[in-house]
Amino acid sequence: MCCDPVYQFQNDEICQRIDDLYPEIMAKIQQRADNYYWKSQIGVEQLGESRVHAISTFLFDSDVGNRERRYDLAPLQRLAHLFHTGVR
Repeated sequence: MCCDPVYQFQNDEICQRIDDLYPEIMAKIQQRADNYYWKSQIGVEQLGESRVHAISTFLFDSDVGNRERRYDLAPLQRLAHLFHTGVR
């Protein structure tokens, strides 16, 4: 099970937010690229592609994942409880 407050949003809301913020976030990363340790990523472009791929994979799976209860909208307090009790 995955827990994250972002699961409260519909796919179209998540997509819109990404479309709105992606260029700004990538520009800021590019400006500060020297501050990053690029061990697993070749650079800013590959990082962006990797993040887009990850969110696309989630969005593709989210309807089925929600029905199968693999995604849980959990407030931070509940996340802490789940972590400390070892619930998986």
